[in-house]
Amino acid sequence: MAEKSGDKPVDEFDGQVLKVRNLLIEFLNKVADYQDTRKQYDFGISKLKALTAFKDDREYTMTELSRNAYVSMPTMTDMVDSLVEEGIAERRRDEQDRRVVKVTLTEKGKKMRKVFMERRRQEVEDVFGKLSFKDRKDLSDAMDMACTILRKIRLID
Repeated sequence: MAEKSGDKPVDEFDGQVLKVRNLLIEFLNKVADYQDTRKQYDFGISKLKALTAFKDDREYTMTELSRNAYVSMPTMTDMVDSLVEEGIAERRRDEQDRRVVKVTLTEKGKKMRKVFMERRRQEVEDVFGKLSFKDRKDLSDAMDMACTILRKIRLID
C-alpha cells in the first residue's frame, strides 16, 4: 500500500506498534510477578492469556476460548494442553455432540485465575489511577479507535 502525503512512514508506525506491545508485555509481567505469584504458580504469558479466556465459572468450548483469548484454535489447543497437564483445567466431551470438547478450570485453576485477576485489577488501578479523568478517557477512546480500525483490517475479532 502506497504512503499518502502526510502519513507517518511505515517504519515509524511499526515502531509505535512495538512500543505499545512492549508496554503491554511489561504490564502483564508486572502483574504476574505480584507477591511471587509467578514462582508460586509458574505463570507465563501464554498461561495468563489462557486463564483470562475463562470469563466466568463455567464450561467453554475450544472455539469460545480461542475467541476470548484472540488466538487461533491450534494455539488455544496447545494452551489448554498445558493447563490440563498441570491440573489447571479439565476437558470433557459434550454428551449431545461428542465432537465438541468442553473445558473448565479445576479448583486449582480457579484459584490461580482469581489471584491473577485480582492482581491485574489492582495493577490497573495503580497505573491508570495516576491519570486524570480526561487522560483516562482519552486513552480509552484511543484504544477503542485502535480496536475499531484493527477490526476493519481483520486483525482482531
